[in-house]
Amino acid sequence: MNINKKNIINALENLIIEYNLRNSISDTHEWYLFNNTIKYIYSLKTVNTPSDIKNAAITYGMFCTESMDWDTELYKECVALMKMGHKLARVSTAS
Repeated sequence: MNINKKNIINALENLIIEYNLRNSISDTHEWYLFNNTIKYIYSLKTVNTPSDIKNAAITYGMFCTESMDWDTELYKECVALMKMGHKLARVSTAS
């Protein structure tokens, strides 16, 4: 798959839809995941430098790693989306 901002943003939006995160109850694990996912999307939409993309991915990855059960599919999807951000930052640096 070609890695670009649009692909990552679409995958993040699909994560929100797939796990019905928009309807999460305040202060629950899902609510925090929703908010961190929205922040990651916003960052990807507004940043332009590889270092900013990498920082957004690191921040999202830290939330996932520190707050989620590592044995769940949701955690694995979050990590995959974080890795896509890292890859985009590397590709952006190379171009």
